[in-house]
Amino acid sequence: MKSKSKSIRLYNLIFPVWAVLLIPKSWIAVIPLNIIVDFLVSILGYKIAKVEKISEVLKKSLAKTIIFGFLADLIASGLLLVFTFGTNSLMPHAEAWWTQKVSTPLLNNPFESIYATIVMILVVAFAGFLVYLFNRKFSFRNTELTDSQIKKISLTIAIITTPYLFLVPMEVIFKLFG
Repeated sequence: MKSKSKSIRLYNLIFPVWAVLLIPKSWIAVIPLNIIVDFLVSILGYKIAKVEKISEVLKKSLAKTIIFGFLADLIASGLLLVFTFGTNSLMPHAEAWWTQKVSTPLLNNPFESIYATIVMILVVAFAGFLVYLFNRKFSFRNTELTDSQIKKISLTIAIITTPYLFLVPMEVIFKLFG
């Protein structure tokens, strides 16, 4: 029988960035799947925006789309780490409440607490906003796309590639990848 400490030893990580780092075999699936999803979603966005020279735009922007997607996930993961570990020293009088209602549920299952659920949904929405912003401002900079096309493509990519997996409880993630 596993002790409680062993059964939760890795649940204090933020998926996908931290889980990918600590579960090397997940790299085999996560990185290629992310590239494939970004590739397919980019093409969908190009079709929605009625881009004529899809392959040209794809060559100039796909690597940036992938990198900025990971950057948005990393920033959102950092924000979750602040909400999980960095706030207790700022609010020592509320540490026990914060740990019970926000930190611990964020680490294990955000749906255990309405407060953690709200924090997680806001962080996921923020990550989606960053995906949109990064793609709109940087990924299509050296293309001949119109501003309207860039907005449509960036919005498509943001809506579909927002890290909704942050909402999946960690025990589920580690059963799949652990």
